[in-house]
Amino acid sequence: MSGKKDKKHFFRNGDSDAPQKAAASSAAQDNPETIGESIASAMGDVAGAAGNFAQSAMENVADAASDAVDALTRAGVLEEQNKALSNELKEVRQKLLYLEAEYQNYRKRVAKDLADARNIGTDNAVHPFLQIYDYLGMAQTAMEKSDNIPAIKAGLTMIFGEYQKAFDELDVRRIDMVGKSFDPHTAEAVAYEPSEQVSEGVVIRQNSAGYRIGERLLRAARVVVSSGKAPAAKEEASSSEENADKSEQAN
Repeated sequence: MSGKKDKKHFFRNGDSDAPQKAAASSAAQDNPETIGESIASAMGDVAGAAGNFAQSAMENVADAASDAVDALTRAGVLEEQNKALSNELKEVRQKLLYLEAEYQNYRKRVAKDLADARNIGTDNAVHPFLQIYDYLGMAQTAMEKSDNIPAIKAGLTMIFGEYQKAFDELDVRRIDMVGKSFDPHTAEAVAYEPSEQVSEGVVIRQNSAGYRIGERLLRAARVVVSSGKAPAAKEEASSSEENADKSEQAN
């Protein structure tokens, strides 16, 4: 009894249209027109889904094509840049080769100019002495064939004059140190000797003269320098001075 009441209560309180809906659904399944509409609806849904998929696929394809175009464009730009850099590198290499050739030519020119300048300097230095050498040969011949001493002396004097003339042309000056204070910048002391007449540090005699060309020292003079009075002479002089002082004090 209670079960029947519950069932009745369920139908009473639940969806009262459920039996009708179930019956309508069963009827719709049996109706051909309803089946066609369902199929058409399903096909429409499929077509819509297919269209959306196709549209999405086309968009993806378009994006991929755009990316491909961009990549090809970038590749073309990079290729052009590569070609430009390659051409620039070739130009730089050609310039380097040109500069290397110019540098080698410059080195050869400088070497030739130095050799020419050295030869010209030698020619200019030797030329004034050629005539002097001829005069020396003539003087030697004259000494062998003649006893005329005055003539030989005159010839030697002329030769020395020609030497001085050649030195003047080359701006060569003689350095004489006798009687002068010893200067280590222009003279070389070969010995020191005591002297009663020459003060200490003064050149007594000169073994060979020094020479300058312009302001440059060609050869230092070789000299003997005074070391002052000898020790005995110094003691004697000192004693004489003391005696003279005592005499003055006594007076």
